Amino acid sequence: MEKEYFRKLLKQRNGVEVREDLFVFNDFEVYNALTEESRKYVTFDEMWDAEEEVRTAVDDEKDDFTVTLDGGRGAGSSSGEMGGGFGHAGIEGRGSDKTLYPASFNAVNATTKSYGDTLKIFADKYKNADREYGVAVDDDGFVHKHVEGGAHSVSLVAKKGEMMLHNHPGGGNFSDLDLINTAKEASKGIVAVGSKKTYSFVKTNKFKAKEFIKAVKKAKWPKNLGYNEGADWWLRRNAKEYGYKYTARKTK
Repeated sequence: MEKEYFRKLLKQRNGVEVREDLFVFNDFEVYNALTEESRKYVTFDEMWDAEEEVRTAVDDEKDDFTVTLDGGRGAGSSSGEMGGGFGHAGIEGRGSDKTLYPASFNAVNATTKSYGDTLKIFADKYKNADREYGVAVDDDGFVHKHVEGGAHSVSLVAKKGEMMLHNHPGGGNFSDLDLINTAKEASKGIVAVGSKKTYSFVKTNKFKAKEFIKAVKKAKWPKNLGYNEGADWWLRRNAKEYGYKYTARKTK
């Protein structure tokens, strides 16, 4: 991937994870989530020239830093005095994604064109599926992308103002990949549909993408809470701080 293409890519996003736990934000801060080390630069060129690790990661990337939505870890993960923390499924069950036609949604929704109606159609279609599916949908309910993923993940990119809807076959709350990829992209937010609950995360005009990503990487919750309850506790507790709206409702 060429330097100028990465420059353009960074302008389109809040940030890019160039390799696991290494982020480049659009204000030219380079952040290592493992060491919590942060290096700040004034210009893109200054950052590019100074950061050999970033250049190497970008040169090795072949897939345009694909956005992966993930099924999470399930309901029972908790450890330590403050336990839990966001996680994601392993690489097992991650298959090749298949592009599907959006027409199956738009034809049904042609008369109403409501986001709520599209969400209902998506839930009816995929809430009990054994693999992940994703769609990118605008405020009018029009679906622009429709993708079939693997047992634990699906790759989907939504444009500015579009919501990313995907299902979680295990029914769990958001994974770290769900939240981080949504934060660094231009999309409006993300929904995870399970057979029992539907989780929604929507960015407001006060959303602090960089701060939120750092917080997700370090998140903990009370040890007596399982994954779903702990993630719910943390996301509700931090909504005002980082500028987003979060809900967890029964799937209809």
